[in-house]
Amino acid sequence: MSRPTDLSTILTPELMKRFHEDGAVVLRGVFSTYWVELVRRGIQRNLEKPSKYAEWLKWVKFYHEHVLNKEPGTEKPTPWHHDQSYYPINGDKVCSIWMPVDPVSLNNTLRLVCGSHRWGWFIPRKFATENDYISSSADDLHEYKSIPVYDIDSGKYRILEWAVQPGDCIVFHMRTVHGAAGNSSISYQRRVLATRWLGDDATLTTRPWEVSPPIEAVFEEPPCLEQLPTIWSSVK
Repeated sequence: MSRPTDLSTILTPELMKRFHEDGAVVLRGVFSTYWVELVRRGIQRNLEKPSKYAEWLKWVKFYHEHVLNKEPGTEKPTPWHHDQSYYPINGDKVCSIWMPVDPVSLNNTLRLVCGSHRWGWFIPRKFATENDYISSSADDLHEYKSIPVYDIDSGKYRILEWAVQPGDCIVFHMRTVHGAAGNSSISYQRRVLATRWLGDDATLTTRPWEVSPPIEAVFEEPPCLEQLPTIWSSVK
């Protein structure tokens, strides 16, 4: 295994300021070839033996919304959405990491609406139909809005997008609105591992719809954050 990247030289105050202001940043070369290959093999295993929670949405394949695979010639785009309202998680110290294991061109990459993590809460959307999730009670939706798709598509907002290589990753707030085009390549897959990370202000909550992935796929009963693995702690 190669030595880990020294993140102290990457996570500069300026970079952290950009993340807080823009809602997304790109990190270059932070994953070694060891981790890229390990994730690449894991994605292939998921594709060959998907779990009961996997969904097949036209030409797009997802595994618990963590493994994303777009085969060559995939026309179906990923619709504009933000991640956090799909999950039973509140808090502001939350982010998603989008880690490709294939080269991703600017035409096929993740697209993020600059500053949209400060817009509030949006209703999740079905990737297959691009329709908003439905709640059993309109009263439950008072803090949620529909994604302003027309305004975004019309060019009203600045879009962040980067061509990326294996070893790079895009880090974004879980309330940053984002989407992606299909895979216009005729010969290359676009395989990505998307992981979600929680900070010390995260709390469990409920949503007015069934969360995705299902809560039983993540937690035992009764669900609590203590069941999640701690990857880093300032307490020695």
